[in-house]
Amino acid sequence: MDQLISAVSTRLHSILSPFYFDSCGIASLLLLSSLALVPAWARPVELVNNTTETVSPYCSMDEVFGEEFYDWEVLARMWVPLASLGVMALATVFLLSLRVRHGWSMKKVRECGGESLKV
Repeated sequence: MDQLISAVSTRLHSILSPFYFDSCGIASLLLLSSLALVPAWARPVELVNNTTETVSPYCSMDEVFGEEFYDWEVLARMWVPLASLGVMALATVFLLSLRVRHGWSMKKVRECGGESLKV
């Protein structure tokens, strides 16, 4: 994702990259990604002290997490890999088109003491 932002706009990349490359940004991204686990644990936590409903060790996933969550999980297992491959394919096509547009010479320019050096 970082390379895609860099290829789209170096100015936007220089503005955004300090936010997600510091320790606070990485911790925030980890916290936000862990919020996806909350729906998976909501029903088991509710049932932990309920003695009227017991779960067999041989039960299926939908009995533990609930039918609705199980349906969403099955759909996610089916479509998320395809969507990820699609996004990667679009990023590859975009980056290759930029390379063709710039004549296959997308060299980085680095500022060094007021003069620019090609790397």
